[in-house]
Amino acid sequence: MRKIVFLMVLLASFACMKKQADGTYKVDTAAAKSDTKKSGEDLKTDLQKMGEKLKADAEKVRDSETAKRVQEKAGEGLEKAGEKLKHAGEKTKEKARQ
Repeated sequence: MRKIVFLMVLLASFACMKKQADGTYKVDTAAAKSDTKKSGEDLKTDLQKMGEKLKADAEKVRDSETAKRVQEKAGEGLEKAGEKLKHAGEKTKEKARQ
């Protein structure tokens, strides 16, 4: 991430260089600042979008795992209840036979 930002700033500074009469180059800082600001804002919006997508995906995963656990617990509870009913039914049959 830092490398990307650094490269963006570096490219913006090269794009804003102006050749002087004596053959040297000078960076036009006003243009460089505006390009850097625009790049930073673009990066910020992209990161916000990625963060929102990541959050939504994490919620989906969490919800699906939670739903699975709830179903498993409900199934276990129903199995236990079925066993108790079966046991109670057997006791009732034994009492009726006596």
